[in-house]
Amino acid sequence: MRLAIKKLDVLRIAGQNVELVIDQSTISGWTKFYPLPKDMLPGVTQKNTACAHCEIPINGAYTRMSIGKVCDPCRRDYMEGKWS
Repeated sequence: MRLAIKKLDVLRIAGQNVELVIDQSTISGWTKFYPLPKDMLPGVTQKNTACAHCEIPINGAYTRMSIGKVCDPCRRDYMEGKWS
């Protein structure tokens, strides 16, 4: 437990949002803490935030697919075979 707190403190000092670090580890089922990807750091703007399928800006969740980032509604359509 003490090592986990120390790791979180190191990540916090490095500019990481420890709440998001904990969420990332919990959601992923990890037993350790890892730095957030650069696109999740505060103040970082993402390039190409439009859906690769419908080209509407992505403001929420997305999935990385072979064509690029795809918004959730397009992903659902793809999974249901509705893409032409």
